Amino acid sequence: MAKKSGLNDELTVAYDALIALRDTLTFEEVDEGASVSEAGDEERVVRSLETVLLWMSKKLEQPQSEAPLVSLPSHLPTQPYNCLVADPDLLRKSLHLAECGGGMLAAKDDKPRVQASGAVQPRHIWSSKNLHSHLTRLEQSVPQVEGSARSWIDAFFFRASAMVGEGKRMILNIEHPIPHTTCRPTAMTILAGQVDYSAFVANDHIARSIMDDARMMSVCQLIKGEHAAAAQGTRESTTARLLPSGFFVVEAKPTDARPRLMDHISQAVSELYACATLLHQKFLRGALTNGHDWVFIIVRLNEDAPGGRFKRSGSLTLRLDKEGRAVTKYSADRIAAILSYWIEHSFEDVGAGDWFEPFSWET
Repeated sequence: MAKKSGLNDELTVAYDALIALRDTLTFEEVDEGASVSEAGDEERVVRSLETVLLWMSKKLEQPQSEAPLVSLPSHLPTQPYNCLVADPDLLRKSLHLAECGGGMLAAKDDKPRVQASGAVQPRHIWSSKNLHSHLTRLEQSVPQVEGSARSWIDAFFFRASAMVGEGKRMILNIEHPIPHTTCRPTAMTILAGQVDYSAFVANDHIARSIMDDARMMSVCQLIKGEHAAAAQGTRESTTARLLPSGFFVVEAKPTDARPRLMDHISQAVSELYACATLLHQKFLRGALTNGHDWVFIIVRLNEDAPGGRFKRSGSLTLRLDKEGRAVTKYSADRIAAILSYWIEHSFEDVGAGDWFEPFSWET
């Protein structure tokens, strides 16, 4: 096992596996009957591996930090594509992802619906009343610095879990790793990293299984097998009845108390795209947040080509009263209600009954 400073376990495992593969390719004797093209293919693979290993070695030498989702483009550069850079051109060029024109519009006249959501589970420990009290206490006692955002985010997730439909449960994962996912097989575009939060909603039976396999590795293997079988027409896929609803949230990494969330859109979209590809879902919903401001995002994968499109809302803000001390109940209930609905409908397109107006993906 390679031993390097600032060790990243997942990257180290991949590094050692590639070292073993390189040695196999390098020292394996070529059959006398092998064609020149076959030998040339092997040499190209070895050169590509050396380039990847060089980058990985440099990465492992760096001090360990929260690495963003990265992509290795087709020409295998020594510096990876960084999804934290707020440049839509990077999404288009590396992942063929484009933003669908115009932001999502909030559904009209949602005040009665917000008020009704506040009445859900009134005696639960995470009732609307208790959420409001908890958030207000946070405002009065916790400074808004980079690491504190999770306190607000956690509270909204706990309230959303209390609003889940009868017979279902929400499982919350923190720092959910994304297995290496090839999003463009012909161009070797590989995504890997982690999302700060992932939430799954499923019936009680499946929820218990997820608790024993929080990273959902067995579910991912099931999805791959079912998807391959369905593509070959050998049997009807049963994934739909076994798969929980997935919702992925990317927490912004602010440098001050209230960062511009839009500077982190590229990272959020890239992670949603990787997760949708891994789960073989045409649609996947998520959010980008610092705990106070929430941007809701939906990604749609192309059916017959790599890439896709995404759409996002404007920033929904947790507001304070006129004195600036207490959270307004309406803003807290609204964010919690949208979060709960989007978790349960994560694999669906925006349609009638949503918290945002339906729209055309072609615009």
